[in-house]
Amino acid sequence: NSLPATTVLPVSWHRVEGSRRLEDHGIKVEHVYQLHNKGPSTVSDVTLRLAVPSRLGGRVLLYLLELGTEGGMSCTHPPGLNAEQV
Repeated sequence: NSLPATTVLPVSWHRVEGSRRLEDHGIKVEHVYQLHNKGPSTVSDVTLRLAVPSRLGGRVLLYLLELGTEGGMSCTHPPGLNAEQV
């Protein structure tokens, strides 16, 4: 799921460089990925890799702020996650 499903920034909107305010980095978009086991047994050593485009044409497209997991999973944070400490 993606919340909101569609996001459109006004053409006149510009990111405020160096700002630590979330609203200066754009509209918040949240993606939720769920991984389910349909079998009767537990699974181990499962890897889910996601490629999220963070730049387009040399400009920031999505500013990756945080990652979270539930249910005893571990997550490796990508380089550049919340690079500006917003």
